[in-house]
Amino acid sequence: MVENHHTFVSLCRALPPNGPAGIVVYGAGAHFKGSVTYLADLPTPPRRVLYFGDLDVDGLDIPVHANGVAAAAGLPAIEPAAVLYRLLLDHGTPISVENPPSSYRVRKLTVWLPEELRAAAAAVLDAGQRLAQEWVGTELLAERGAEHLL
Repeated sequence: MVENHHTFVSLCRALPPNGPAGIVVYGAGAHFKGSVTYLADLPTPPRRVLYFGDLDVDGLDIPVHANGVAAAAGLPAIEPAAVLYRLLLDHGTPISVENPPSSYRVRKLTVWLPEELRAAAAAVLDAGQRLAQEWVGTELLAERGAEHLL
């Protein structure tokens, strides 16, 4: 599940058809919070749902909220696509946000991320910055190789 159209296209190009990802789904930003239940309508319901979005409070709020909706619908937990978030943290350039989040909100949202990424993600957000997922584009994904993305 990918928040943004451009990264969706990049992942579709990088991941082989019928590969380990199963299918790549465009989440349409915050719409995923409610549309997550559509995953139950797939011919084969997912065993796992990996999510990748912007590293900012809105980008983290989406999967955190969708996770509760998914659980209520009997779907698997919404998990972070850890390798993609690591690539974003390693290769992205943070930009300042207009309204920095509170430390409380940062901690509440970053707990969704794998423990090994939380401190780095929190540091970006606490500095009043964000990382757009578009930093993980076609070239970087191709360089890494599809077998190392999930």
